[in-house]
Amino acid sequence: MQVGPGRLARVVRDLERRGLAVPRIRRYLSPLGPVFKLAIRRGIVPVSPLALLSDDERPSGGGVREHHVWSPEEIARLVTAAEQLGQRPEAQFDYSGLIRLLVLTGLRVSEGLALRWGDIDLLDATIHVATPGLATGS
Repeated sequence: MQVGPGRLARVVRDLERRGLAVPRIRRYLSPLGPVFKLAIRRGIVPVSPLALLSDDERPSGGGVREHHVWSPEEIARLVTAAEQLGQRPEAQFDYSGLIRLLVLTGLRVSEGLALRWGDIDLLDATIHVATPGLATGS
């Protein structure tokens, strides 16, 4: 089967019609770059079909998401839904407490999940959040 710029352009349009965001479409296409580079090096193709895509055939849009600010009603529905899911017999965890913590503190999900009991000072009503990737105590 031949993979040319026309075929890749149809794939891009199909993914856009399915409602995929531009960054996701680019992630889908990204493995093709090294594949075509190897094919060029081995003399299988003279040029990468990705390089032959015109600007209007590439995923359109800058991939910038519109920022959504959750309303208090949306947050309440999310927490209620998490509580209901957590109470089901087949549920292994109840994430409603974590969701409340994230909403009330503004922590990122990764920061909330990384917390340990030693990071929480109930007497001072403080939470100590470490910056991931930075060495401490050196």
